[in-house]
Formats: sequence, structure tokens, C-alpha cells
Amino acid sequence: MVDGIPRIDYAEDEGEQKQTLLYDLLSFRPVQRRRACLVVVGGNRSVGRIFRLREGQMTIGRSVACDIVLEEDGVSRHHATVRVDGAGAVVVEDAGSANGLIHGGERVKDQLLRDGDRIEIGDAGVALLHMDDIDETVRQNLLQSATIDDETRLPTRRYFRELLERELAMASRYATPVSVLVCSLDSFKNIADAAGRAVAIGALRKASRVAQDLFPREEIFFGRFGEDQFVLALPETSTDDVRMGGSMLCKAVESSTIAPAPSPSIKATMSVGLATSAPGITADDLLDQAEKSLYRAKIAGGNQVGAAG
Repeated sequence: MVDGIPRIDYAEDEGEQKQTLLYDLLSFRPVQRRRACLVVVGGNRSVGRIFRLREGQMTIGRSVACDIVLEEDGVSRHHATVRVDGAGAVVVEDAGSANGLIHGGERVKDQLLRDGDRIEIGDAGVALLHMDDIDETVRQNLLQSATIDDETRLPTRRYFRELLERELAMASRYATPVSVLVCSLDSFKNIADAAGRAVAIGALRKASRVAQDLFPREEIFFGRFGEDQFVLALPETSTDDVRMGGSMLCKAVESSTIAPAPSPSIKATMSVGLATSAPGITADDLLDQAEKSLYRAKIAGGNQVGAAG
């Protein structure tokens, strides 16, 4: 080590044997205290969130007044309380919620959690993990890389499909519809040819932001769907309503300035396919119907919503 910096030495070649000696850089990682955290490992809208626990009492529920807010169905406004004592023991206690706490498949009034234990709070699965700052950063980065598309910053197609499956299951339970819109930027190839693929991706990203501004409801979720496409799911939305929303999106994109400056002659437009759930439909079937509707919009000339199949 020189001036506090670990040295890396490389051995010389010896015929066919080449050995490299590396100091273990992790051995120089500063020692940090590992803190108790509740990590949301199951659910719809809160998965991946990490809540650091502090000594004393913290409240858990849907209300923004709670210390730990879980935006999941089945979670009461004040659902539970978590207590951490001076020795670091973590106990979760039901606060008289409608759905209670589930641990090991059974409803419990209170539960002492050990590292790695999972408890169900409504539709949220929460696990107790002890982590330091580096652990938290790594876990957040891994979650993001697995669920977020680097180019558009939208959820990946695979993760969107998982969210849609959960939403369909919930819709089936309450007999409500779920509609999806698959949106394709008509001018994507022309923009890419004129200004490069990176600029075309930027235009797609801007178009998705137009859609996010147009559909601000908290329960609506988006995803990357294809090279020139993104998708959104609209719970409790009928075919007529989603068709109206798709038409508004086409007009909003057409009137927005998302085409690149080097190509002012290229007009950005969007084609949209739609589909609405029916009893027993799967996420794959629903998305397939929306893709067929998108194809009809493209065949008809683009910049419109395709007919439902």
C-alpha cells in the first residue's frame, strides 16, 4: 500500500502459465454498521422500496401520515406498527387492520422478525434485511437494472407484463376492466435515418413523457414495448374511454415538439393500438390484441387509433 492506496501487482509470464496477484480491494472497504431495513419484495406499486428502521416505533399503512407508506391494495390507512428495541429486535404488530398480518401462511397479531423473514401486509410482501449503505445501493441498482429500460427510463417489457398480470388478477376480483394502449412513433425510422438512432430514441422518450402528462392518474403504469413503442395500462377504463384517450394522445404527440432540430421536415406522429380485458384473459392475450389493433392503425396510414379486434 502506498499513501493509503492498495497496490495491484501483476506477476510475469512464465511460459503457458500466467498468474496475476490481486489484492482484495473489498478488504479495504470501510466497516459500516448494518441497519435493519424493511424491503418490499412483493406487490404492485411499492416493490423494491427500502425503509430504514430506527429505534422506537414506526407506523405502516397507506396514509401519507405513516412513517412507512405502502401503496398496495389490502393495506389499511394505519395497518401496523413496527418496533425496534435497544437490542435491535424487530417486532411488527397489527393495528386493527381489515386484512391483518400474514406470516408463514397464518394471520398473526404480532410477529418477531429475524433477518430474511417475510410478512404479508395486505398485498405487499415485506422482508426484514440488515444492510449498510453499499448493500442498499447495490440492491437498488440491481432492481433498477432488472426492471427499468435504460433508453426510455420506463419499466421493461417483461416487468410491465408482470405488473399487468397482477392488475388483471385484481380486476377479475372486483369485476372491473383494464385497458392497454400500445403506442408506436410513426416517424421513428425517418428520424433515425436523418439524425441517428440516439435522436430517435430521444424522440420516443419525449413522446412517452407527453403520454405521462396526458394520463397522470397514479394507478396508470407504463412500459417499453418495442424498438419504437411504449405501452400503458389503464385500470378501470372501458374501451370507449381508452379509445378517446388514445385519440387525445395522437393529437398531443402531433402538436408537440419532439422531432429533432436537424430534421424539422419530419413530423412526429403516433399510431396507437388498444385492447380491453375480458373475464379470464391473460396479459399476453391482451397485449396481442392491442398489437393487432396497432397494426390496423398503421395500415390505415398511422397517426390514429386502430380498430379493436
